[in-house]
Amino acid sequence: MPGYHELRSIMEDIDNNFTKEFTLNDLAEKYALSISNLSGIIKRETGKTFTEHVAQRRIKKAEQLLRNEKYSVAEVGKMVGYNDYYYFTKWFKKLTGVTPSKYRSCRKEKFQ
Repeated sequence: MPGYHELRSIMEDIDNNFTKEFTLNDLAEKYALSISNLSGIIKRETGKTFTEHVAQRRIKKAEQLLRNEKYSVAEVGKMVGYNDYYYFTKWFKKLTGVTPSKYRSCRKEKFQ
C-alpha cells in the first residue's frame, strides 16, 4: 500500500497527464504496483474506476474547450485525449447527458 506522498504523486500524475495516451498498466509500472492494487487505490481515493476518473477529468476539460468556437468538436476530443471522435462523444454524453455538439449549441443559445 503506497504512503500518502506516493498516493498524492499517483493522483497528480493522472491529473497532469489525463489528456495524453496512457493506461492503468503504464501507471502501475511507473509506481511498481500491480494493476489490481493500483486500481483499488484509485477506486478508494476517487470512488471511480481509473477509466471513469480519467474520463471525468477529460470531459470537464472538454466542457471548457467547447465554450471556444475556434475548435471543432473533433479537435476538442483530441485535445483532451480522445483520438476516436465516437468514443469521445459516447463518454461526453454519458457524463453530461448531451452530445458535445448539443452542449455547445445549448451554451451558445443560453448566452445570446
